[in-house]
Amino acid sequence: MSKESESEALITVNGESIPTYVIEREISSLRERYSRNMLPEEFETKEPEIESDARENAIERVLLVQEAKRLFPKAPKSDVTSRFNKMKREAGGPQAFYQRYGLSPSDDERIRANLAVDVQYDMYLDSITGEVPSPSDEACETFYSKNEKAFVEPEAVRASHILLRGNTGMDAGSIYTRLLNLKQQLEGGADFNEIANKLSSQPGESGDLGFFTRGQMVPQFEQAAFNMEVGEISDVIQTDFGYHLIKVFERREERLRPFDEVKKEITELLWGEMKNEKIGEIVDGLKTSAEIILPETEASSPSISDDDPPPADEEE
Repeated sequence: MSKESESEALITVNGESIPTYVIEREISSLRERYSRNMLPEEFETKEPEIESDARENAIERVLLVQEAKRLFPKAPKSDVTSRFNKMKREAGGPQAFYQRYGLSPSDDERIRANLAVDVQYDMYLDSITGEVPSPSDEACETFYSKNEKAFVEPEAVRASHILLRGNTGMDAGSIYTRLLNLKQQLEGGADFNEIANKLSSQPGESGDLGFFTRGQMVPQFEQAAFNMEVGEISDVIQTDFGYHLIKVFERREERLRPFDEVKKEITELLWGEMKNEKIGEIVDGLKTSAEIILPETEASSPSISDDDPPPADEEE
C-alpha cells in the first residue's frame, strides 16, 4: 500500500483522522467473518452493510481510545514491556520477531507506543465492564432451554486409516492386493496404527484421525466409517485421495449436552454480551458530544449543525 493511501483520511473524529487503510483492514476482517457464516450468494449482498459496519467500528474504536487516553494518561511500563516480551516469545525470540515483521530494534519505541495505547484501551474497557454482574443461573437456564439445538453433540466416530496413494508406482490391482494382505495381518492381531505409520508416505497421512462427524470426510470414507462396528476393519475403500483400510476404535451417539456441562460456556457468552452492551452505551454517549466528519457522500455527526459551514479540509 502506498504512503499516499495510508495517509489519506476517510473520516475525522474529534480532529483525529482515520486513514483509509484502517477502514480497509476492518472491511477485510468483516468480510472474512461474514463469509464463514453465509452462502456465497447471500454474502455478495452484504457488501454495503460490511462497509458501513467497518466505518462504525473504526469510529467507535477511535472514540474509546481517545477516552482511554484521557482517563488513563500513562500506561504502566511494566505492562507494555510484558506485552512486548510476549510478542517476541510467541514469534520464537527477538530475532525471529524482527525478521517476521520486517522490523529492527530501532522500531522498538514505535512498537512500545502502540502497545501502550493497547494497554490504555484495555484498562478503560476493564473499568467500564468491571462492575457488570455475571448472568444469573435463571438467565443461563432460560438461554439453554431456548437454544437446545446449539448444544446437541452430533454422532461421531474415532477411526484410523491406512492410505496408499495411486502414485506409488503400483497399479490399482497391486494396491488392492497389498491392502487385502494387510487386512489379514491386522485381523490376526497386528497393530493398526503401527502399520499405518510405517506405510505413510507423509507425516500424519495415515494413522489415528481422532473423532469426526458426518460431513467432515469425503462421502465414500464417511459412509464406510459410520456403517462399521467398533473394532471392525473395512474392505478396501477408494476415494480421490487413494485407497484406504479403516478401523473404527470408538463411537459416540448423538446427545444433548446437559446444562451442568455447558453452564460455564453459557455464562461466558451471556456475560460477554452484557459487557458489550455496556460498552455500546458508553460509545453512544461519546458520539453525542463528538465531532465526526464523514465523507461528502455521507451525513455528518448529529453534533454538527446543518447550519454550520462545511469543515475545511485538514492537512496531515
